[in-house]
Amino acid sequence: MDFDLAGLAGDSASGGDSRANYPLLFAEEYNPNAPLGSRFRRMATTLIARMYHSTAGLTTNGTVIVAGCDRCYRYDVQSGYDFEPSATKADYRVEIYSPPYFFMDELKPLIVTTSSTSMAYQGLFTITYTFPAGWGNNALTRVVLVAPSSTTHSYNTHQRLLGLEIVSNSVGDVNGVAIVRGPPNINIAPPGMYMLFLLNGDVYSRAVWVTLIRPRPGEPGYMT
Repeated sequence: MDFDLAGLAGDSASGGDSRANYPLLFAEEYNPNAPLGSRFRRMATTLIARMYHSTAGLTTNGTVIVAGCDRCYRYDVQSGYDFEPSATKADYRVEIYSPPYFFMDELKPLIVTTSSTSMAYQGLFTITYTFPAGWGNNALTRVVLVAPSSTTHSYNTHQRLLGLEIVSNSVGDVNGVAIVRGPPNINIAPPGMYMLFLLNGDVYSRAVWVTLIRPRPGEPGYMT
């Protein structure tokens, strides 16, 4: 590959502007359960180049906020793609990407209440939930914590998803009550704020924020 054509991240070694070509102009879905060779699927396209200093972060309602790009006003356009070049060196335009699951409102679990806004390591945490279309074939399949995005240089340094153990799950006429166990220790999940999502298969709820409290010496989850 000719790297003069492929581009560089940031300023070039000679001190001039970067030659950042071949931007991403579409979202992709990765499905680890799909057959080899077909695990990536192209989704919605965009007219805005996203390369160096771009960012994408999951929001609490399940959409993805996409922003930023550095020197993208100069990139070489790939044949067959429509685009809207940036008017400035840094691109300040912001987009919201809504994956297909976002529109499946009748399948989304709804968090009604939680036992607390904080979660203890290895402790029990109660979630009351329901479904807008009733139970039917709907079921709570997973409970996860997702760390807030911390993205720079196109790389998310805080991309962490943690599945929680579901200790019990009871369903009533209107609401369900799930009891989950907090993460095992701070090495698996550092203390701080996380988004708590409920899943019904591939469809996920709107999240609520919970805080993992740093344990003291001798408390569950503490590690030196």
